[in-house]
Amino acid sequence: MSRIAPPAAAMVPVHGEPPADWWDNTGFGMKDIDDAVALFMHDVPAALAAEESRRGREHTEKALVEP
Repeated sequence: MSRIAPPAAAMVPVHGEPPADWWDNTGFGMKDIDDAVALFMHDVPAALAAEESRRGREHTEKALVEP
């Protein structure tokens, strides 16, 4: 049994905050969802993000449409 707790990012609304308001209140609603760097690599050094973008593969919908 591991004694190391994995990091977790809780997305808990502020007390009294309607769940639908979370996107705008966190600033996520302002993100360009087509910009992988802004969404997933915003805290990665620019050179590393550029390298990943160069080597990365496109997302496939295969898992969502095939049994």
